[in-house]
Amino acid sequence: MQIPFSILVVMPAPVKSPKEVKFMHIFRRPHYESEITQFLHQLKTDKPTMEAGQLAGRALLWDKNVDRNALAEYREAGVPQQPYVYRPTPDTLPTSPSRVNP
Repeated sequence: MQIPFSILVVMPAPVKSPKEVKFMHIFRRPHYESEITQFLHQLKTDKPTMEAGQLAGRALLWDKNVDRNALAEYREAGVPQQPYVYRPTPDTLPTSPSRVNP
């Protein structure tokens, strides 16, 4: 039996405009919230001042104005470290009078 040619030809689907195309999200679960997310939402509703306290704590430790001149002076004043700090260099070896080189 012969298959008609019209069946073998596959017509392409009409191209949709970008606004009409809906992308499929492989890992998306529509109405899922993890327990951690639920906990954080509940915590924020129970303690509305918590975020302001976190920002105040951050300002104490991290949000500082840096004095660039003082930082540059600090870096210039540094002493280069030896590659291996436990092996003394020849100029730092102790010299004792009892030791005689052959």
